[in-house]
Amino acid sequence: MKHVSEIVLSALALLSLTFVSCAVGLSGSSSGTDEIATYETVKSALDKLKSDNSRIIGLSVEAAGSSSECNTEFGYAQAEIIDSDNNVFLQVFCPDVSKPRPCNNAKQVKYADVQSLTLDPAKAVAQIEQCKSMIPEGYKFLSLPSYRIGLADDKASFETRITLNVQEIGKESIESGGEKTEVYYELHFVIDPDGNVRMIE
Repeated sequence: MKHVSEIVLSALALLSLTFVSCAVGLSGSSSGTDEIATYETVKSALDKLKSDNSRIIGLSVEAAGSSSECNTEFGYAQAEIIDSDNNVFLQVFCPDVSKPRPCNNAKQVKYADVQSLTLDPAKAVAQIEQCKSMIPEGYKFLSLPSYRIGLADDKASFETRITLNVQEIGKESIESGGEKTEVYYELHFVIDPDGNVRMIE
């Protein structure tokens, strides 16, 4: 049986967690979460979701399966929407469309103070590639579990958060007691409204 240890790599601090499996490199008809085709599809669906009395203030593009599966395939996209009465909802809109679900307006966002976010597929992929370029030496890209756009602290502009799974080259797995363990590391990045990229804990 194959197990997986996820180690969160941040400022050289390692946190080890154990999961059941790591389905690396799954194949299928869906495009990857780091491919422009995915973001072009999401943008097309997102444009159809916009209306005159609501604004999109958050976007989440997630890989298929659980985060421990290290899947590279696109799973779904979800939008955070505020209406003209300042009610906030979450709605999955790609590849399938779900019913909106009310959620807490934790940042006390006002409809009148925000504009709908825009998704530029080419920019999204460029941001992802920039994050990949910051992977520490000796490690390699494995998968991208999530790409998210949300309101920054000023509640008027948007920031992007990207998570990458990486593996240490030559140490992709360990074996103990006859069991093989796949090891990967999770890196988190924030891109501020000015386009500055930084790795965070």
